[in-house]
Amino acid sequence: MKLRKVATVVVVAALLAVGGLAPANAEVKDPNLEQTVSDSESYAPAGEQRVLTDGHVDLGPVYSSESGVLSLLARDDTAETPVWRDVNDVVFNVGDVAQQVLPEGDTYDFTGAAAGETVWALPQTQVAGVPWLGWNTQHPQLAQAVDRGVTFEFLGHQGDGDFTVFLQAGGFGEPQVLWTSAKSEAQSIWVDALTHTHANWVFTKPGVHLVKLRVKAALQDGKEVSAEGVLRFAVGNVKADEAFSAQWQGSAAESATAGDGASSESAVTVADTFSTVGRVTLGLSVGAVVLLAVLGFLFFRGRKAQAAVFSESQDS
Repeated sequence: MKLRKVATVVVVAALLAVGGLAPANAEVKDPNLEQTVSDSESYAPAGEQRVLTDGHVDLGPVYSSESGVLSLLARDDTAETPVWRDVNDVVFNVGDVAQQVLPEGDTYDFTGAAAGETVWALPQTQVAGVPWLGWNTQHPQLAQAVDRGVTFEFLGHQGDGDFTVFLQAGGFGEPQVLWTSAKSEAQSIWVDALTHTHANWVFTKPGVHLVKLRVKAALQDGKEVSAEGVLRFAVGNVKADEAFSAQWQGSAAESATAGDGASSESAVTVADTFSTVGRVTLGLSVGAVVLLAVLGFLFFRGRKAQAAVFSESQDS
C-alpha cells in the first residue's frame, strides 16, 4: 500500500482566481455531507439491535423539549430512511476492508502504531464496506434549546491496543487529535450547534472495543443537561454478539470541568480548524479552504478499499 498525493490542476486554477478574505459565514459545502435532520424522523425501540457494516451514521445529541432530557443516539442513515437508535443497541463492524498500513514517517505515531504497521480505520471519507461514522448537532429541538453548542467528552476506551480519533485537512494539514486512549483523563471537544462532522476512528488491534462518551450542553434557559453512552466496535474477525454482550468495566475518566456545563473554553474547538457549518475562519480565503478540502488527500489502499482515507470531509 502506497501513499499518494493527488492534485487537481483545475482546482488550483480556480484557487488562484479567488482573492480577498472570506466573511465569517461564507459557505463551503461538501455535497456528500449535505443533509437535513427533521423532527419527524423515527426512533428505533430500545433493545432493537443492529450491526452496521457500511454506510453513513452520525452520533447525535437529541433533546426533548417536553421531558427536558438529553440523549446520545446514533442516527442510522444506512437505509433509505434515517432512524435514531440507542448507541448501546448498535455494533459498528470494522472488518478487514478497514485495514490500512501506515505510511512511512512518524506523522501517525500518535495512533500507537508505527509506519508499516496495520491499523483498522473508519475513515473521514466514505469507503465502501466500512461504516462512515461522524457526529451532528442538527436535531431541531437541540438546536433551538442549546446556548451555542455542546461538548462531546471521551471518557475512556476498553479493548486491546490503542484507540484514536483525529481530523486532518488533507495532506497539507497536521492531524488534529481529538481523542486518544494514550491519555487517562477525559478529553473534550466543543461542537457548535447545527454542524455535521466526520473524523478518522483508528484501532491498532482487533477485538471488541468499547468507547464511552458523554455529551453535555448548557441550555438557553440556564439549565445544564448531559447524557452518556457506550459505543461498541467489532474490529477484525470478531462476532457482533461478542460486542453486544461486552460490559463496560471500571469507572469512566473524570472530566476536568465536571459540573461546569458545556464550555468552549476548556475543550478543543473543532470548528476553529474545520468548517462544519459553512463558516470560514476569518483571514482565510474561500480558495484556501477549498484547497484544504480537495487537494493533498492521503490515500491508503486497503485490500478492498477503493476510496480516500484519513482526509477532511465535513459540512452541515
